[in-house]
Amino acid sequence: MSSPDRRRRCILASSLPALVMLAAGCASSPPRRWHRLPLDVPDAPVPVPPAQANSQAWEVSARIALPAYLDREELLIDAGQGQVLALPNDRWAEPLADAVQRLLLHDLTLLRAPGTVWLAPAPADAGAALRLRVAVMALQAEPAQARLRLQARWTFQGPGAAPNQRQVTLESPLADASPAALVRAHRLALWQLAQRIVADGN
Repeated sequence: MSSPDRRRRCILASSLPALVMLAAGCASSPPRRWHRLPLDVPDAPVPVPPAQANSQAWEVSARIALPAYLDREELLIDAGQGQVLALPNDRWAEPLADAVQRLLLHDLTLLRAPGTVWLAPAPADAGAALRLRVAVMALQAEPAQARLRLQARWTFQGPGAAPNQRQVTLESPLADASPAALVRAHRLALWQLAQRIVADGN
């Protein structure tokens, strides 16, 4: 056997224990779980939109701002003293900003009526008289307080009018720090936000 071949076999033989240990470690690590925020609202009756909805259609900003720390796959919980803890094996199935925008549009339409809420840019014939901008300033699960806290502000602005801004802090119950409880609390908080915006804008 030539010297280069012998050297390669020695390197391979010395690497095998490390490879076996690495494979064993991967096999024993828990699988990742992917979670999505459902369209259905937990424990909330589906409202019946009024027969004749408010004639003013809304154009919702194409981007709903979220804090940068929420721009990650892992589900987060508050760990106290300004710290957050990521659940390493539990991930959002889509960016949270996308989920918030999708569900808020869904809920606003459900609470008003089809054809009264549009994502910018609204069709020219939609007659969107009010522009709605929404920013989420905090969306934080706090297991120690058994709650999820949502802070948001929104602005309505009509043609030639000054912006009308509102701000709210909402809390939804959080049974524990399990992924199922986190998903449920996030979904309920977004539903509550849509209700407050509709009550303000109608």
